[in-house]
Amino acid sequence: VAGGEIVLLGLLAIPPVIAAMSASLPETAVVGAFSLALAVLSLLWGQGEETTQRLVSIGVCASGTLGGLWVASLRVNLNREQAGSELLAEAGVLMEDALDQRQRAEHVADLAVPALGEVAMVDMVTPDGMIERVAARSEGDQVAEAFLRLREETPIDPHGAHPVAEVIRTGRMTHLNRLSDQEIDGITTRENERELLRKHRFRSCVVLPLGARGAVLGALTLWIMRRGKSFDETARRTAKRLADRAALALDNARLHEQQSHIASVLQRSLLPRSLPKIKGFEASSRFQAAGEAY
Repeated sequence: VAGGEIVLLGLLAIPPVIAAMSASLPETAVVGAFSLALAVLSLLWGQGEETTQRLVSIGVCASGTLGGLWVASLRVNLNREQAGSELLAEAGVLMEDALDQRQRAEHVADLAVPALGEVAMVDMVTPDGMIERVAARSEGDQVAEAFLRLREETPIDPHGAHPVAEVIRTGRMTHLNRLSDQEIDGITTRENERELLRKHRFRSCVVLPLGARGAVLGALTLWIMRRGKSFDETARRTAKRLADRAALALDNARLHEQQSHIASVLQRSLLPRSLPKIKGFEASSRFQAAGEAY
């Protein structure tokens, strides 16, 4: 009977592995803890001559628990990578539907929330070198609208210490944790900006450069505001891939806008300066660039 108990004790290593195949990581941990608790209780209840065998069985049970947690962790990461790939595929489809740069920036922000963070903001460099916030999204529109209004009133200084400005200047991603009041004071220039950042203080933040064809067009900022969550390596890798794809789409939109403007100017320059005067008729005209007629 004792030998049978030892075998059954070793079988407690199996439930955590089975749970890891379909349950979440916390659920797998609960199953593993329950199995270990049963194994330890059996050691306390067992006879002294079987203690060594029971300890071995507890070791086997612990190995099963650790193995189950490892499998569950791998499965979670695999699911996240798959979700990231699906997000990028969706990004490609959505951004190709819009030719306007601002619309594409809005699509990027829409995709990032809530898949990657709870707040997403897109800032672009204007032709005169200023930084303009062109899109913002959040879970609940209050935060996004507040920071859009803020940047209309107080644009980011391209030469300042703000993380967005630094990322645009350096072309390197930055990862920030919760900012202290002193750190907020160091990156802001006005009191209304400080108050807003203190009111909506993030827990974790990544700012990614939007770089394409050798130039940095702007930056994508993502925030996590909930306790206990942060941008881990998998999340940062997915965000980087989204930023790279978005940057190329935004640059294509910029080039399209430039070409459309040039074509419109050239076609307009070929038009006669005035319409011919025909006796008995009133003539009027309307210009539409050929590329916009289809």
